[in-house]
Amino acid sequence: LIRYNGEALVRLPANQGFRYLGIRASLIHGKRTDGPFTNAEKEHVRSATRELIRTLADHQLPLPLIVPAMRAVSAARFRYSAPLVRWTDAELEELYKLWIQVEKAAWGLQRSFPSVQFRLPPDCAGTPLEHPRVVLIQALSSHVQQLVALPDELRKSAIEKYSKLCDAC
Repeated sequence: LIRYNGEALVRLPANQGFRYLGIRASLIHGKRTDGPFTNAEKEHVRSATRELIRTLADHQLPLPLIVPAMRAVSAARFRYSAPLVRWTDAELEELYKLWIQVEKAAWGLQRSFPSVQFRLPPDCAGTPLEHPRVVLIQALSSHVQQLVALPDELRKSAIEKYSKLCDAC
């Protein structure tokens, strides 16, 4: 039994997610053991977004206030961990559908209301909602800029790994 500040440390199974530096990760998942797994973080982002939809169910706030705020909140929950989590295209599409549900709730629309309004560009009478892929690329770009900002070992390692990735592709 290990204690810290008089409290016993909780023993977690290796496949159970835990929060570390703001990201929920586990040491292993299934049969793969090549690094920390972030399924718990993905589920947290999805469940926090679903909770946002429930919160908006009967809001009475004016549209010019609530719509931009909800777009910012739903994207922020994803943006923080986006460059550190491997999201598949299917998972990003699922998250986009949840964001559209948040948008509908903010506008006070029924879930069954067509989503095309949030996919069309403004010149086609749409109010487009940014796709999570865009947010992911923006967050990844910012992350890479931070990695190479200073001439240190982190920069050297990042450039080497990027070069290997480019060679592999």
